[in-house]
Amino acid sequence: MERLYDLLKRIIGVLLLLPPFALAFLAGGIYFKLAVFLALLILYYEIYRIISNRFNPYAFLFGIFTISISFWKGEMIVSLLFLSIFGVINYLMGFSAREALTILAVVVFILIPATVLVDIREVSLKLAFFVLFTNWMFDTGAYFSGKFLGRRRIFTNISPGKTLRV
Repeated sequence: MERLYDLLKRIIGVLLLLPPFALAFLAGGIYFKLAVFLALLILYYEIYRIISNRFNPYAFLFGIFTISISFWKGEMIVSLLFLSIFGVINYLMGFSAREALTILAVVVFILIPATVLVDIREVSLKLAFFVLFTNWMFDTGAYFSGKFLGRRRIFTNISPGKTLRV
C-alpha cells in the first residue's frame, strides 16, 4: 500500500510540475534555467534522502549552495573548489567517507547534465526536445526491459523493483 501511495504522490507531482516546466522549456532563457535549477534542487533533496539515513541540515544547505554556485556561475574552477569543500564538509559533519563521496558524485552527476541541457536549449529548441525525448524513451525502455526480462533484484533501497538479468 505504501508503494502505491508513493507512486500516486509522484504521479500527482509530475502532473502539477509538467505544465510550468513545459512552458519554461518553450520560453527558454532565464525561465528554463530557473525551472532546471528548481528541478535540480528537488532531485538533490530526493537523492540526499535516499543516500543518507540521517539528515544533516548544514551539509544539505551547503550542497544547495554548491549547486547554486556551480549552476549559475558556470565556471569550472569555482565549481570544483566548492564541490571539493562540499565533500570535505560532509565528511567532517560525521558522514563516512563513502557517504560523503557518494553525495559528492551524485551532485556532479546531476549538475553536469542539467548545465548541458540548459546550454543545448539556448542553441536549439528542437535539439533540446530531441535530447529530452531520447532520454525519456531510453528510460521507459529500460523500465520495461527490466520489468519483463530482469531476474535478480538490485539496489532495493533505492528502487525496490529494479532488476538485472545475468
